[in-house]
Amino acid sequence: MNLQLTARNASFEELNALLTVQQEHKHDAIVSAPGIHSEEGVLAVEGMSRDGGRLNVLPTEAMDGDIASKLGIPVQYLRTLRADHVRLYDENVNAWLTGRTEIDALMGRPGRGQDQRKFLVRTFADLDSPEPGIGRSLASDRFARIDHLDWLTAILDGVLASGIKVEVQESNLTEKRMSLKLRAPELRMLAPLLLKNYRNPWTGETAETDPMVEVGLYTTNSETGGSKASIGPFFHFPVCKNGMYVDRDAFSRVHLGGKQEEGIVTWSNETQNKMLSLVTSQARDAVTTFLNRDYMTAMIAEMTEKGSKPVKDGEVTVQAITNKLHYPEERREAILRMFYSGGQYTAAGVMQAFTATAQEQTDPDIAFELESDAFRALEMASA
Repeated sequence: MNLQLTARNASFEELNALLTVQQEHKHDAIVSAPGIHSEEGVLAVEGMSRDGGRLNVLPTEAMDGDIASKLGIPVQYLRTLRADHVRLYDENVNAWLTGRTEIDALMGRPGRGQDQRKFLVRTFADLDSPEPGIGRSLASDRFARIDHLDWLTAILDGVLASGIKVEVQESNLTEKRMSLKLRAPELRMLAPLLLKNYRNPWTGETAETDPMVEVGLYTTNSETGGSKASIGPFFHFPVCKNGMYVDRDAFSRVHLGGKQEEGIVTWSNETQNKMLSLVTSQARDAVTTFLNRDYMTAMIAEMTEKGSKPVKDGEVTVQAITNKLHYPEERREAILRMFYSGGQYTAAGVMQAFTATAQEQTDPDIAFELESDAFRALEMASA
């Protein structure tokens, strides 16, 4: 099935159009573990076709991650099998779902017993086409749906109702999440001490020429269990276009509801409307809480205090922080390079190194992780 799944630095119009197309192809069901079978890396899911038969779907990388997590298979091992040994991929997945390997069958052994769980299988599918659909996620049967398009509409309704002028700065979509940055251009404040000695790592322009900070909102949602639905404050530094999401203060909603019955899932409009009404109210609360000068002043003061601590050995500090965050070596090296390029050898410089590294990422999920961890890195560098 040919359907665009991701977008990086998309405009709001592009994101909205993409989500609208995706919405038309969503097809979900609650399926018992024995009703899922892998054949040459394609999942055959019972009860999902129009006539109640099988629907074939090719799992995304995100869904393979779900399968590994739910079945207790190391995710890198499973991905290696998909790439190089697809028959072993089938054998591993089927054995854990049914509790019986091919060797058990050949030997006439009962195996360990089949998995008794039920899963929510989320897909994009064209039920009139013989081509396999796209397997999006293998989630708990208690997963509560919050669709990207609904979340986005509710958030924007709440923001517009507040009367605060905002602009969409950037939007991203991956297999795991949607994220959107909203700027509030009128909420700007000088922060010369926070940006002292910092320079744009690409142009060399010093922050002293424009030591401004803007506050806006960052909102993210997952349709596949990749993250919570949340809305929180986002700080933007115009001199370098770095940005930082303070998830410590964000309003979040976990995708968790009651157990659902087996079969095709028809999501209740009544339940969705109640949830979206709450989201709209939550967005208004977020605007009131974050898009004001009192919050901005307090946060800049906190960041300035923590950020003023000198970093005597950048390599040791970045190594310690990235180890705690379980970052790979190449990301650690990129952050360290940005730290020295930025010229601000303080805890604030570590924070800026995270956000600058985020700008160079082609993968929106990695950029999101860096921008979400930047404030945490500031706290660790100053501790």
